[in-house]
Amino acid sequence: MIFIFLGNTSGNGIIFAQNLLQIIRHPHPVNIEDEETGWIIKGIAVAIVTAACLLHGAWRAGGIWVQNGVAVLKIIILWFFIIAGLATYSGNVGHVRHPGANFDVTKSFKASNFTEHYEAHGWTTALLDVGFSFGGFESANCECLDIDSMTLHI
Repeated sequence: MIFIFLGNTSGNGIIFAQNLLQIIRHPHPVNIEDEETGWIIKGIAVAIVTAACLLHGAWRAGGIWVQNGVAVLKIIILWFFIIAGLATYSGNVGHVRHPGANFDVTKSFKASNFTEHYEAHGWTTALLDVGFSFGGFESANCECLDIDSMTLHI
């Protein structure tokens, strides 16, 4: 249980809090190490992890409903990006100057903030960023689902 509270979901809670503060356009720099926003981020992270654990602990079916709803939302977002990318690449969006420029592999990661040159770790970092952004709380949810039949696994 300590792994659920401290190990795995704490990173997800911190990322959620940082993204939430960026969405609401917090006036200070959003950074866990910053004096102004560090404790705000930690407080939001503890609140969201506590809410997820309480939801699964108090109303297991409701937690599964929320988890499935978020999964459907993620699939809809992915399909939107796929369809929007294909529509832009086909040239049907009028205000895009060079619709195929994103598919040029020599310039794909040139404007990123973690590399200055075309390097292999740019690809892996991008793949990990996409994987983690759509990863969610699956480890905590899998652990919470096993609580009902815990004696079968011991």
